[in-house]
Amino acid sequence: MGNFENDVPSTTQINALVTVLTDWCKEHKLKETSIYGHFNVPGGSTKTSCPGKNLRSQLPIIRQKVATNLTQK
Repeated sequence: MGNFENDVPSTTQINALVTVLTDWCKEHKLKETSIYGHFNVPGGSTKTSCPGKNLRSQLPIIRQKVATNLTQK
């Protein structure tokens, strides 16, 4: 929760997001490359700044953490 155009997500928020995304990827048999911010959804609208520049800049790190989690047993 927050305005990530202005605020920087906390480590706790990033870790919680990584956990949720890892679980969803496992449940739906997806890879980390399927993770997009609202602004980047293929075929979606680019008229939004969601999830905000300060979270969007973390997406590569988030994807990498999810990828690591997916390879662990």
